Amino acid sequence: MIYTYAIAQNITVSGQFRNKEHLPLDFITVSLFNKDNLLLLYQMTAEDGNFQFSIEPNKFYKLNATLLGNQLYKTEFIAYENLDLGSIELDNSILLTEVVVDSRKKNLEKKIDRLKFNVESTSLSYGGDALDVLKKTPNLSVQGDELSFIGKSSMRLLINNKVINLSGIDLVNYLKTISSDKIKYIEVITNPPAKYEVEGNSGLINIVLKKSDSNAWNNSARLLYNQSSYTSGRILNNWDYNNRNLSFYNNLSYGNGSYKINEDMSTYAEKVNLLQSSESRQKYGDLSIKSGLNYRFKRNLISLDYIYINNNPHTNERNDLLIRNIKGNDTDSIVYSKGDDDIKTKIHSANLNSTLKFDTIGKELYMELDYLKYKKNSGRNFGSNINPNEVLLNEHNQNNQNIDNISFKADLTIPLLWSLFEFGGKLSKTKSKNKSLYFNEASGNNFFSYKEQNEAIYVNLSKSFNDKIETKIGLRGEFSQTEGYSYSNNQKNKNNYFELFPSFYFLYKINENNSISFTYGRRINRPPYNYLDPFRWVTDSYTYTEGNPFLKPSFTNNIEFSYVHSNFYNSLYYSDVLKGFGQITVLEDEITRKTIFDNYFKSHQIGYIGSYTYSKLTWLNSVNSVYLAYINSKSISDITDYRISGFNKDLSTVNDIFFDKNKNFILNLSYWVYFKGLADLRRYSTMGQFDISFKMLFLDKKLQFSFSGEDLFKSNYPLYTRYTNSTKVTYHNYYDSKRFVFSLTYKLGQKINQKIKKKNFGVEEEERRISY
Repeated sequence: MIYTYAIAQNITVSGQFRNKEHLPLDFITVSLFNKDNLLLLYQMTAEDGNFQFSIEPNKFYKLNATLLGNQLYKTEFIAYENLDLGSIELDNSILLTEVVVDSRKKNLEKKIDRLKFNVESTSLSYGGDALDVLKKTPNLSVQGDELSFIGKSSMRLLINNKVINLSGIDLVNYLKTISSDKIKYIEVITNPPAKYEVEGNSGLINIVLKKSDSNAWNNSARLLYNQSSYTSGRILNNWDYNNRNLSFYNNLSYGNGSYKINEDMSTYAEKVNLLQSSESRQKYGDLSIKSGLNYRFKRNLISLDYIYINNNPHTNERNDLLIRNIKGNDTDSIVYSKGDDDIKTKIHSANLNSTLKFDTIGKELYMELDYLKYKKNSGRNFGSNINPNEVLLNEHNQNNQNIDNISFKADLTIPLLWSLFEFGGKLSKTKSKNKSLYFNEASGNNFFSYKEQNEAIYVNLSKSFNDKIETKIGLRGEFSQTEGYSYSNNQKNKNNYFELFPSFYFLYKINENNSISFTYGRRINRPPYNYLDPFRWVTDSYTYTEGNPFLKPSFTNNIEFSYVHSNFYNSLYYSDVLKGFGQITVLEDEITRKTIFDNYFKSHQIGYIGSYTYSKLTWLNSVNSVYLAYINSKSISDITDYRISGFNKDLSTVNDIFFDKNKNFILNLSYWVYFKGLADLRRYSTMGQFDISFKMLFLDKKLQFSFSGEDLFKSNYPLYTRYTNSTKVTYHNYYDSKRFVFSLTYKLGQKINQKIKKKNFGVEEEERRISY
């Protein structure tokens, strides 16, 4: 037992963990107990290996250090003054043993406010990208360029807790630049805490990347070949360098190719049926660059990240519109249309952030400055004729969109003796300018500007009553001001609103393998900027799309009960959507269809999500999920005076089969099926997808080869049906999901410690400099 003999008012106990080579050890959990073995404080060592607790003097304490639940060090003491335990050396053999334990961590871990999916413990970590991983992540659905939670929609994506302000095809292309072996784990946050933005009705997905190896450089190159209806390919290179206090990285991705899209839309009105069939080939060429610089000084960190995306898709399409008179059941006419779209998108995104740590017990200030520049120019030439051989491209649509966004946020974390206190806020300003032109016999144009400003403030309190009960409560307030102005219509629309977004979490750990939790959160979903532009985007002579400057945000309440038993995850949830918005297709006259955007529904659903991971056999890892929900949706618009209700039922299974003990040869079999169900005011038919892949790893997993077949049975081809009053509209779209993919990845790297030691410094100074 350790004793010290002086009196002080405020005292600390501190120390540092090192290995046999005197290098600091991070991720060591240090816990402080009282004489009755009640946990008082705990923390995890950072890269410098240090720990420090602020304690009351003249009391008996027990200090315990563990790695992944295994004890490495313990001591007891009564402290009367500041106590420094000095450099504590741990045995390398113990640490190496713990690495083996870590490699067998559970695929799914339940935290108080999120579900953690450990990607690095699955075969998804090899030969793929972030989009491939999200397709196999529990509770997530990836359909075309839309990412969502199963049974829900409108989620936001984060990388290392930083919001990615991209959507649609831009987000998909960005995810393809992130190699799967860079992903440590994915957090599924259905009810995000108050410190996160409340944008996105159904929550957040946070992709956490692995840290670069200390004092080393690494490079990973990947070649990808994709064969669907057409061919496409991608080249990726990820390079990072980490030396002492300074590290930087650069990720480069270039893709080129094309794919086919089939879209059929049928409209069944009182007098006529409009049956439209469209086939298009979309060619693309996209370049993505992501670079970053990090500098660490003492316990503080400052980082700069930059993203550049240049995407230039070109689409050639053919539309056949069959107009049929219902009375005589005769084909009145067939209109043949063709068109070509040229889109040029450029995105610049910069993020400057800093983390200032005031001590080693967790008191820190995080600040972040973001800037986004989005520029999109769209041009469309099209024409129609009743003669398929004489279609002239004599009409033209042009739309230029420029978006600028700047935001600043600050988060303050203060560990208290009785709780963890978090406080912060965010200020965001957005300006959007749209210029739309339409040329034909009656030309038209429109200039539309949109401004949005959001101010937010939040507070979070977290409390662990013992090693079994954890609670967290939060409140976020957001004030928003929007202004849209159409120059051609001389129409201005303003909207100011203040909303409160509470959140609450409770977690009870029954034992090591069993826990129950409860969460509640309120969310908001704001309309995309292009939904607000009132100008028309014409597809053909009988079809156009028109925005709505009066569109309002929608709101959601999410409640979730969950029970985790070892590898068995169960969740019972309730969710509602108020003032839900989306696109609706209606008839303007007997044969002209227009798609508009409106707050047209409210929805309530209660559901169950279950997931079981089987890993008892050394040669098999299987993740199986089931989803069942009852949904009741009702129209709140005169356009769609309609109500639907019913059940959604989904099943999925992801299976890794290992052919050797080192897991160098892996077969993956995956299948999911969504039985017929409903979403907002639409019904959809049964759809599914069967995928198979084989991965081979050589040269200590540095050389990776994979081959996969996706949607082999071409069953991901749903039919959607909705009603706009008495008019029935169906959509039957296929996005070329049946494909074969070949991937080749090679990784190399080198430690740079030896180069550092050649400098003229003493051994102790050298060890200090490479300890960051």
